[in-house]
Amino acid sequence: MTAVSRSPRRFLLASGVWVLGGYLMVAAVGLASIRLFTELAPPAVFGEANLLLSLLILALTTVSTPFTNTQLRFHSAAVAAGRGDGFTRQVLAHVLGAGGAVCAIAALVWAGLAAMGQTRLGGSGAAGALLLGLLTLVRGVLYGRVQADRRNRAYASLLMAEAVAVAGCTGLSLRVAPTVDGYVIGQAAGMAIAALLGLLVAPGLRGPADFGEPSFARRTWRYGAPFAPMSLLSWLANMVDRYVLAALAGPAAAGRYVAPFSIASRGVSLIGGALNDLYRPALFEAVNAGQVQQARKVFRHWLWVRSAAALACVLGLWALGPWLSTLLLAPAYRHDAPAVLVWVAIAYGAQGVIQVVETRLMSLDRTRRLLIPLITGGLANLAFSLALIPREGAVGAAQATTASFLVQGLVTAVLLRGALRTAS
Repeated sequence: MTAVSRSPRRFLLASGVWVLGGYLMVAAVGLASIRLFTELAPPAVFGEANLLLSLLILALTTVSTPFTNTQLRFHSAAVAAGRGDGFTRQVLAHVLGAGGAVCAIAALVWAGLAAMGQTRLGGSGAAGALLLGLLTLVRGVLYGRVQADRRNRAYASLLMAEAVAVAGCTGLSLRVAPTVDGYVIGQAAGMAIAALLGLLVAPGLRGPADFGEPSFARRTWRYGAPFAPMSLLSWLANMVDRYVLAALAGPAAAGRYVAPFSIASRGVSLIGGALNDLYRPALFEAVNAGQVQQARKVFRHWLWVRSAAALACVLGLWALGPWLSTLLLAPAYRHDAPAVLVWVAIAYGAQGVIQVVETRLMSLDRTRRLLIPLITGGLANLAFSLALIPREGAVGAAQATTASFLVQGLVTAVLLRGALRTAS
């Protein structure tokens, strides 16, 4: 019996132990690392490093996400056709080609800014940032292969090892040099370990890429291409608040905001990520196999479980916010942290539900329709940030993110309802 032929409840119980356990371990390490980083790095260093790396990862994700999302969507079909290994190598080759071009441009931009004295990122930090970007792309393809193969034990083990490696390397690097360069180099060292582990675990990567697959280009253009602008719009919907805050109040204010933001968003997102890893492959596998009723059953079960998990996270952070702020943040980062925790939990709880609805639209090959809610959500976040941050500071930034996700969720739900009517 295949995984997709089981009931969603049985599938969750059978496959979820390792994935959920892995994500809990990742969450614990991630939360501990925030306390470590905020103790070692001043708010200005923590804020500036995160702002710089977010921009680099945005650029790399924009050019690579058409290929990686095509990988997740059509991997099971490639395996059924006997081309799973070549398909993975083909995705990796395209991702590295696109990422290499972005890194070359980023290096030129950094060189120009350094020559004009407009950046505090040194040569070692710039090299570390570019290496981190490329390693992140490699890691994404390799881990995606393990996830698509439904190897839950191996996937959870990789996630746990990556969390420990990144946290440990970054902490050691900041201990030696509590600077932006030190933070970036530590992140790169940890990601190098994660990519190496992915290379050891992912199968079938020593042969040639299957460039003879004629449908890959068509599938990437039809299904994956919209993910490039979606990455930009998703950044606008998720990140613009911290950049507005940094522009108005400086990188130190952004650092004090990013720290509690990371606690709440990471906790909620990791739970959602575990559920995504359980349900998304089953949904795509059911669609690829033409099992319409099973796809509907998986989606509904996923939606209810994700909504319940989001509500539990919000209530937990509302009750424990002051205690968690003291436990997980250095004193310099605690101002307004409890309120930020609750607002961000609401925001990312809503985002998690939106992701379930978005994935259902993807399974119906309605990827391009996702641009509409992302545009709406991104513009809403910018507008709400400009309106609320001058009055409320970091709390206003969190409120802006929450309001924009609610707007985006409403638009996404309307689109899914229309798509389901058309499909039926």
